[in-house]
Amino acid sequence: MEMTAVVAGENGQGLEGGGTGSSESTAAAAAAVAERAERYPAGNSSAAGAVSNFVNTIVGAGIIGLPFALAESGLWAGVFMLCLAAFLTNRSTNMLIVAGEKIGRLNYEELMANSFGNAGVYLYSFFVVLLAYGAMSAYLIIVADTIPAIAEASGTTNGPFADRHAVVFMFGIFAVLPLSLLKDLSKLAYTSGISVLADVFLTLIVLFAGAGEASIKDDIDSSERYVFIRSTVFAGFGAISFAFVSQSASFLVYRSMSKGGVDRWACVTRWSVSIALGLGLTLALSGYLNFVNETDANILNNFGTRHGPANIARAFLALTMVFTYPMEMYVARHVLDVAVFQTWLGKGSITQARHFGITVAIWVLSIVLAASTKNLGSILEIFGAFSASAVGYVMPALLFIKSNREEFSRASAVWKKGTPEYHPALGERLWAMQNFFVPMFMVFFGILAMVAGVATAVVSDLSPTKA
Repeated sequence: MEMTAVVAGENGQGLEGGGTGSSESTAAAAAAVAERAERYPAGNSSAAGAVSNFVNTIVGAGIIGLPFALAESGLWAGVFMLCLAAFLTNRSTNMLIVAGEKIGRLNYEELMANSFGNAGVYLYSFFVVLLAYGAMSAYLIIVADTIPAIAEASGTTNGPFADRHAVVFMFGIFAVLPLSLLKDLSKLAYTSGISVLADVFLTLIVLFAGAGEASIKDDIDSSERYVFIRSTVFAGFGAISFAFVSQSASFLVYRSMSKGGVDRWACVTRWSVSIALGLGLTLALSGYLNFVNETDANILNNFGTRHGPANIARAFLALTMVFTYPMEMYVARHVLDVAVFQTWLGKGSITQARHFGITVAIWVLSIVLAASTKNLGSILEIFGAFSASAVGYVMPALLFIKSNREEFSRASAVWKKGTPEYHPALGERLWAMQNFFVPMFMVFFGILAMVAGVATAVVSDLSPTKA
């Protein structure tokens, strides 16, 4: 139901009271509509445009690690986890918009503040900054993987472009940092098309050229191909979540629509997630089934440096990473400033000095992590399991339950013996809780995925048999 319909319903209730109550109700409703329009001005995007934008937020750099996620999970468990992540993403993004419309806060950060106070702001900020930091580090690792391979293909085996550490520092200093210091990222909006093109091109290369590349490799163990489930399944789910979690962008896309409403948004989400799942499954299956146990966290690393189409994809991917990094920085910087300086320390809006200081601090930390490891898989698994599970599954479900706390309390009461609301019939009790089964599952499963995903990823990395 659209917000205007909700307001109209409230107006109707006021009219029944008549007289002064009616006038006051009408005035209050009009003021609420005006305040909402001022706070969240309507966009000019159609539903199709919103689908395109949301697909781009889902199908980002994380898609490159989906074949590796299948290798970590086992074929059938991995496919199930991919579908589960898509289902949870669809439901959680809808829950966020429903909660936001009900409370009147069409911003994830504001919704957390309204529902859980400053503690909600700090919790949200911690996980979002950590997720953005992991993403920025992963982008630099991908650049460090791709540029030396392109350099080798062109005959350059020595020099800065052939050394991954030098590549991290060069691209970090001369490309990523200047773009990250920009205050207005609108000029980078056109690069989203490059990102989608790179992902589609990457998927086509793996789909049509993967078998030929795999045929010349001697270390592939075909007997491992159809393993149902592996002990590192939750680590694999972390990598999947890293790719699929896009809830922090939900409100941005929703507010860009010229005509909103939860029903319209549900349609946008359903189409967006379906397209992303189709692309993700195609890449994941074609990559894993070809390279099996040798599947790399960066699937392009499974292709030789002389593979022409793969090198084109590498160039596209590196360019995409350079332009996507500043967008993650924008999120991390904003959230960190609001949580630490504005909420905790009580400072005003961000200053030029704070803008520069926060940017450089986060940039240095991402450079250090990217230069100290080339293990992209661990970055995807650990940050995906810990941060993406919280942002994508746990917090949206808690917000939905919180925004519907009266209905949740009534539904919970039918389970309590000795109360007037108690229903002895199991069917009646289950029916009363029907709207909250998925949110409760998301909370418990999200916490399980956080703990088990990080634990299995760390244990796997420390294992002496780790390749």
